[in-house]
Amino acid sequence: MSILPKKVIHLATALREEGGRGMLVGGCVRDELMGREPTDWDLEVYGVAPDKLKGLLETFVDGLSEAGRTPSLSVVGEAFAVYRIGRDLDVSLPRRDRKVGRGHRGFAIEGDPDMSFEEACSRRDFAVNAILKDPLSGETIDPFDGRRDIERKVLRHVSDATFAEDSLRVLRAAQFSARFEFDIAAETVELCKAIDVTDLPRERVWGELEKLLLRAEQPSIGLRWLYELGVVRQLFPELDALVGIPQEPEWHPEGDVDVHTLMVVDEARRLIDDLPYERQVAVMLGALAHDFGKPPTTE
Repeated sequence: MSILPKKVIHLATALREEGGRGMLVGGCVRDELMGREPTDWDLEVYGVAPDKLKGLLETFVDGLSEAGRTPSLSVVGEAFAVYRIGRDLDVSLPRRDRKVGRGHRGFAIEGDPDMSFEEACSRRDFAVNAILKDPLSGETIDPFDGRRDIERKVLRHVSDATFAEDSLRVLRAAQFSARFEFDIAAETVELCKAIDVTDLPRERVWGELEKLLLRAEQPSIGLRWLYELGVVRQLFPELDALVGIPQEPEWHPEGDVDVHTLMVVDEARRLIDDLPYERQVAVMLGALAHDFGKPPTTE
C-alpha cells in the first residue's frame, strides 16, 4: 500500500468536517492497485459547493504555510473548480462535460458537487481509471469493474456514449497499453478505429507519444497499437510509409522496415535511463525516425 501525503489526509479530514467527502480517483488509485507508487494525487470533492470549496482550499493552504510548508494554490480551471496544491495534488469537483465543438478542447464543462459516484466515474476513459478510494476509510468504489480489468491486464472503455467525444483517448489507449503492458479490449479497439484523431493539437499528440516512448519498457507495444488503431495512418505518414518496405534478408532477417524500426526503438529504450531528459528524447526520436529515408530510396 502506498503512503499518502499528509496533506491529502488533512484535506480529506477538513472536507469531511464541512459535510463533504474527498475521494481519490484516477491514476493514483490505479497505480496503487497495480503495486506502483503514485507520484501525484487527484482528489475529487463531493458535497461541497464551488465557492465554499475555493475558500476551504485557501484556508487549508494558509494553514500549511503556517506549519512551515510553502505549497502554492493555483487555479487550473476555476469555471469548473479544478485547483492544484503544490506540484502533486489536484483537487476538483466531479465534472459533467458536453461536446460543443471540434477538437480535444471543444467541450463545455461544469462542476457538480452533487453528482453520484457512478455518474462521475462514467465520464472517465477506461475502467481502470474509474475507481474511487476514500483516503480516510480506505473504502473503494468501483462501479465499472476496473479492479477486475487490472487483474486481467486489459484496457476497456467505460462508456460507448462518451468515449469517442475525446479523440485523445485513442492515443492514451496506446500509451497505457505500452506502459502497463495491457491488452486492449476488442470492443474498445473497434471504437478507437472509428475515431478521427486529426483534430488533436500537436502538443497533446506529443504528450502521449512522449509517455509511450519514455515511460514504457517496450515502446513497440504502443507503437503497434498506433498502427492498429489507425493513428499512424492519420497522423504519422512517415511511419505509415515504412510498412511493407523490404530490406536485404542477409542484413535484416527480421523483415520489413517497420518491423526493424520497432525493434530499434525497444533497444534504444534500454539505453536511456541514465541520460538527462533532453538526450532521452533525442535518442528515442532518432531511433523512431532513423529509417525515414528508406521508403523513397528503396527500389
